[in-house]
Amino acid sequence: MKMRRSFAHAQGQGWSSVALHLDPAGPGKAGFYLSLFFENRSPTVLFLSPAQLGELLELALNKATTDQELWQAVAKIPIEPLPPSRSLSCRLRSLLSDFGGAIGEELARVPVIETPTSDYLGPDDPTLPMRTAGPSSGEKYPNQSD
Repeated sequence: MKMRRSFAHAQGQGWSSVALHLDPAGPGKAGFYLSLFFENRSPTVLFLSPAQLGELLELALNKATTDQELWQAVAKIPIEPLPPSRSLSCRLRSLLSDFGGAIGEELARVPVIETPTSDYLGPDDPTLPMRTAGPSSGEKYPNQSD
């Protein structure tokens, strides 16, 4: 009997491998949660936007991408970068490779949220509303003279 390296849970409950779990964020939320269970550390949960998960999926399915490169892409997502993890990097590739089709289908179901593009040029940008008065409550700014 061949041992599975990763498995799918019931519909909408995600996918797991040893020491990691990926699941949809839930109804009305556009994204996914990736839970990482490090040895001798508390678990870490990352929120992945559909674009981020799509990028990770592409990296995992690309044979030219190493496990380390895949892990480096994951490690850059949180505010505080993740430490290197050889065991989790290969498990992540296995999970994404094994269920790439199902994960891709789930990605296609996630509602697309348009992010506004910004051509903001700075405080002198003419598209910004002009502020002509002080604080809205009528108070003065700190250190403001009469």
